[in-house]
Amino acid sequence: MSTGKIGAGRGALVEFDRSEYLVLEDRAGSSSVLLVLFNASDVREYLSLSHTRLGQGNIFLLPASSLLSNRRNLMARVIEDGVRAHDIISGAVGEDRLPANVISDLAAKGIEPWAVPECVRLFTPVEIGEDESLVRRCSVSRRGDRFVLLGGMPCLCALVVPEGEIGWQTRRQMPAKV
Repeated sequence: MSTGKIGAGRGALVEFDRSEYLVLEDRAGSSSVLLVLFNASDVREYLSLSHTRLGQGNIFLLPASSLLSNRRNLMARVIEDGVRAHDIISGAVGEDRLPANVISDLAAKGIEPWAVPECVRLFTPVEIGEDESLVRRCSVSRRGDRFVLLGGMPCLCALVVPEGEIGWQTRRQMPAKV
């Protein structure tokens, strides 16, 4: 088991294995988290938001949703979700920047900054306006809200916290609710 916390404007690179849980918990309330996944064995395989949306037939992440790779493989499955309001449609729209420590950690794994795919923005709802524009809302998470993934393959996970603070841990067994 490994654990850590990430404050606003910071990021971390976390590895979790197949059949291992990645637990993210909002420590401050109104936190948001950018999440990017890579296959830890072959970083040319990464989380694809388009394959994820097509594979589940909708634009929402819910418990039992599968996160699919650019090769249509199962990367992880959502096991617990206390918020159920995540952005998997707008992707990176330019304002999201990776902190220097995450860029250097990814480079050490052979991933150049230009090769980082779209991210999931957890705890942050997005709405489609009447004019078909996307409007990203503020985080709706509360202190203690959790998001839990179960690895479908060995994953390298870049986590960035634009606002708030999150705690993270990897575990072999399902974490109990506090």
